Formats: sequence, C-alpha cells, structure tokens
Amino acid sequence: MSDLSLEDLEISIEKHGVRQHDKLSYPVRYEHYSEIQSRDHIFQFNLNAEPKFLQGKNRNWPHPAEWLKRTLGNDWVYYFSGGYTNVFDCLGEYYVPCFSYPSNTLWTREPFQDKNVQDGLKAWALVQKKALLLN
Repeated sequence: MSDLSLEDLEISIEKHGVRQHDKLSYPVRYEHYSEIQSRDHIFQFNLNAEPKFLQGKNRNWPHPAEWLKRTLGNDWVYYFSGGYTNVFDCLGEYYVPCFSYPSNTLWTREPFQDKNVQDGLKAWALVQKKALLLN
C-alpha cells in the first residue's frame, strides 16, 4: 500500500521497520523510513528525505538479497551476500561491503561495473528529478 502514486512510482511515507537491532542473515530496515518503488528498484530514505538504500527488484539485479547503502560522505557501498554461507563461514558476517572506488576494495568482486547496478544508480537520478517536479 502506498501513500501516493506518480507515474510508475509508488511512494510510501513513514514506513515502520523493526525496532530491535539484531544480527540477521537477511536485510532489514530499522525504525521509520520512507520508500519509493519503481518497477525495477526500491529506494529508501531516512526521515530527513536523504537516500539511504537502493535495491533491485527485477531478475537482472545481481542477487535479490543484495543492496546499495549511501554513506554520510555520499558514497554508495554495495553489500554482497556471497551466497551467505561462503561469506559467513570465512568472516562470521552475512554481508561484505564492496566500495565504489578500487583503492579500498576488499574483494575481486566489482558490483559497480555491473550494468544493472549502474542502471539502479541512474534510476535514482531519475527519481530525484521526478521528485523535484513535485515541488
């Protein structure tokens, strides 16, 4: 259920996530946030309307449990699941951060070179333009 629809966008204001922080093997959102869903992507924002998460919805996205998170420094970090057990067995964590800049990479995986991840970031720019038209 959305609060507002605009063309192909479903906009939900002040969604409620979980309250208690636990280490889980799947992505969850905490506290209150807003969300915009397009046909292919989910964009989530904090209550200051700052983008926080971007996730693909279609089968072309690298993995349905993987997503991008925006940092306070306005960089995007891709959270790679690695098939859960492989990463968890090696590191004791369910997700591994993959940075957009090659100088600090932890893995040979380069999700920012994936066309579908690039399309998600481009879609984010289009959502911003549509939102500005609402003002």
